[in-house]
Amino acid sequence: MKHKFSYLFILLMLMPIQSLFADDGSRQNDSFMQPVFEKTKLPERYAGIDYTIENNGRDSFTEFTANAAFSFNRSFGLELSVPYVIYVGCYNPDNYLGLVDAAFRGAFHPADNFAIGYGISLLYSYKNEGFYTEDYYAAPYLTAVWKYKIIQTGINGKYEQEIDNSFDDYQITYGGHLMVRVWRSLNVITELQGKVTEINDDTESNLDFAAGIRFDANHSEKFKVGIGIQAPVNHDDYDFRTNMNMSYLF
Repeated sequence: MKHKFSYLFILLMLMPIQSLFADDGSRQNDSFMQPVFEKTKLPERYAGIDYTIENNGRDSFTEFTANAAFSFNRSFGLELSVPYVIYVGCYNPDNYLGLVDAAFRGAFHPADNFAIGYGISLLYSYKNEGFYTEDYYAAPYLTAVWKYKIIQTGINGKYEQEIDNSFDDYQITYGGHLMVRVWRSLNVITELQGKVTEINDDTESNLDFAAGIRFDANHSEKFKVGIGIQAPVNHDDYDFRTNMNMSYLF
């Protein structure tokens, strides 16, 4: 199964090489705004936190995620996300580390207002389900973001598979967003996210819709705040999900 991931390592080697021919870092991707639930996955420089609550009637999950990203220039960067989950429900309450995401980010810029992003996330999961388990995943992705005056739109796709998986299980996530600046720094956002999962030859397809806002806090273009709510379209895995995130660009 490892041969399926050989192209991922080629991608990792090409990303730093491509960055050598990029600009000097004086121009970043912070002109593109982040949606609330799905990131643009472009190289950036920021630090922030996400606060997410998911409720399905019987159970609730509260997740705090610390995020940090550093870009060497607008064409190559690194990002780390570390979530911590608090579970309360019909089973024993539990606190645990979520899916840690260490990502290599790359981007091409056909125009100043258009970016094509690519890269790979290396994911780590540590669970205690009566016994401790550790899982490692690789997830290459592609994304595209376009901005024109007060409008920004983007699409993204990601293929995720457990390393050393002998059952060919996988997960494909895809989505898009539309953002419109309605007043000064206030942006209204709609997002659509889909997920196709295959486990033991059983395939499941889920679709979620989200709406939210993003704005500059304290009249600072460096301090961003996003608030949104997400609901399922064609499934009942949860009732609703809310998210609030704050980030500081540097």
